[in-house]
Amino acid sequence: MTIGIRALNTSPVKSIKRNIGVTDIPVKFGGITFVPDNYVYVDADGMLLSKQKLL
Repeated sequence: MTIGIRALNTSPVKSIKRNIGVTDIPVKFGGITFVPDNYVYVDADGMLLSKQKLL
C-alpha cells in the first residue's frame, strides 16, 4: 500500500536553554495523566499505569 507521510517542522531549530523548569508535577500526553511516583509498564500490546510497583 502506498501512503504519504507529511512531517511538520522538518527544519529543526535549536532550543534556547533558560535553565528554568518545574519538577514533580503531573503531565498529560495523549489523554493520559502521568503522576510523579507512579509506575509505567509498556509492552507491544499497550501501556499500564499503576500507583503501586507491580514487578
